[in-house]
Amino acid sequence: MNNFQLEYDNDPHNGDRDFLSRQISDYSSAETGYDDGRPLAFFVRDRKGQIVGGVYGNTNWGWLAVKLLWVHEDLRGKGWGRRLLQAAEEEAIARDCRHALLNTKSYQAPGFYERHGYELFGVLEDYPGEHQRFYYRKRLQADPDASR
Repeated sequence: MNNFQLEYDNDPHNGDRDFLSRQISDYSSAETGYDDGRPLAFFVRDRKGQIVGGVYGNTNWGWLAVKLLWVHEDLRGKGWGRRLLQAAEEEAIARDCRHALLNTKSYQAPGFYERHGYELFGVLEDYPGEHQRFYYRKRLQADPDASR
């Protein structure tokens, strides 16, 4: 134990976070035999090139994981969220993904995801206070093994 030290970092560098992510990814690939993880992002930009909406996530193991989806409040209710989500799902299908997953909070967009076919499968209460964190999934395309 004397050769190591525990260090606190309240603002870790991207390189340090990326290192941890690579280690977990490498381990997971060795255990599962899958090594197909890729990032995925679409953006909506205004005429000045500023981001006014976007979706970010990754595909891996036949799943799309939506990590972030945001649309500027001036554009909400005008179809941009739907377009972003649909673009991510279409790209995921092109990458042979069969499912999608995401999470959102009770004060964010649970109704939006439900309207777009996402099914609630878990709730974390007291996140924070009277709010909840909702976990959703969606089947993107038929599972070829399901018919066997």
